[in-house]
Amino acid sequence: GKIITIRPDRNAYFAPILPEKEWKQKAHFEFIEETTSKGIWKTLKKNTPKEWQINYKKCVFNLRLTQFKHIGIFPEQQTNWDFINANIKPEGKFLNLFAYTGGASLIANTAKADVFHCDSVKQVITWSKENMESSNQENIHWVFDDALKFATKEVKRGKKYDGIIMDPPAFGLGAKKERWKIETKFPELVKVASELLSKNGFLIINTYSPKLKEDKIYETVKNYYRKDYLQKLQDLRAVKNYQNNNYQNNNYQKPWKKSNFVKISSEILRSERGSINEDSSHIREKVILLCIIENPNLISDFFEEIGILTFNKSDFSRLCSFIVEYASNDNKELEKTALKSYLSSSEFSNIVSEIYKEELLRTYKSLLDSDYNDLKLTFIELLNRQSKIASDTQLEDAEALLAENMDDDSFEKFLKLKKDSFIKEN
Repeated sequence: GKIITIRPDRNAYFAPILPEKEWKQKAHFEFIEETTSKGIWKTLKKNTPKEWQINYKKCVFNLRLTQFKHIGIFPEQQTNWDFINANIKPEGKFLNLFAYTGGASLIANTAKADVFHCDSVKQVITWSKENMESSNQENIHWVFDDALKFATKEVKRGKKYDGIIMDPPAFGLGAKKERWKIETKFPELVKVASELLSKNGFLIINTYSPKLKEDKIYETVKNYYRKDYLQKLQDLRAVKNYQNNNYQNNNYQKPWKKSNFVKISSEILRSERGSINEDSSHIREKVILLCIIENPNLISDFFEEIGILTFNKSDFSRLCSFIVEYASNDNKELEKTALKSYLSSSEFSNIVSEIYKEELLRTYKSLLDSDYNDLKLTFIELLNRQSKIASDTQLEDAEALLAENMDDDSFEKFLKLKKDSFIKEN
């Protein structure tokens, strides 16, 4: 578009690319805040229309000045739109929650998806319909409802979506004037989305509130999508078919036999999550970290799986996250000597020393020195075992919750985890 606006925001703390004087010379309108939620637009260039259109791909957006500072589009969403366009399948189901004026809805609709657009403000739904008509599109499903309530009802109806995007406000009111704060509602949003998403679906969440910290976002998403991790470990056997054997994905049959000289010790396989004070209960977790540090190529081959690993010992979890962060930095050398040296000089030096105890190195020397392909097979088994114990812990927690509450939700959660556990064991 050709219209330039100045829209101040308290969270825009980064340095502007132009001095304020130059911005005002270029801009057509400037928003002047009167309260924290309302204000007026000051015209900087006469005869500039207060309503206009812009185009993106095959979509047309009708823009206008509002007393709430919005103009009907958030340009930074272009990255999300491109992702949706590339990943949503024709006739795939797409859900846009807190959908505003429907940018993501239009993009998904052009990709021939079955689009559901949900917002609790009638005016923006009307605005979205105008955008659809201007774009010569049709068949978007319009839902006037509180986004979280609608998503919860869809879960109960057994619906699944192949793509979900949500853009929850930092605070506000729902369709029936319900109070809303993103920092308290975020875990529930992620939970509901995880139940709505199809197996190979994608989820996009936008967050703008400084009160919602990055570590809370990470931990929340990790907790509710751990079940996907368990499935991915099984799928790895199909993807990484090292011996080119046929693999029946539905039956999760192993396409290999473990090497004669690379064994996972019975001590590891029997090691359960014991008391955190008992060092021997963490042998499996130490061996996983030892394999990663001694063979950093595992990080490249299993980056996503390592990134969401859960350890019983919190120090091991922190170290694993630190290693993944290190591997994500293009300036760092992903090689054994460099990685070990970096970790030994970091805040994790004591943990590294604990992992590199002489008796552990002696016991697992044949594993660490083995052919890399054999090592990968063993490493998959280690990850598998770690995830199985995480799954068992979830089941135990669900059973305890059921015993405490005896409600329908607790029963359904327990039943699902029990069923998943039975399938994995058989």
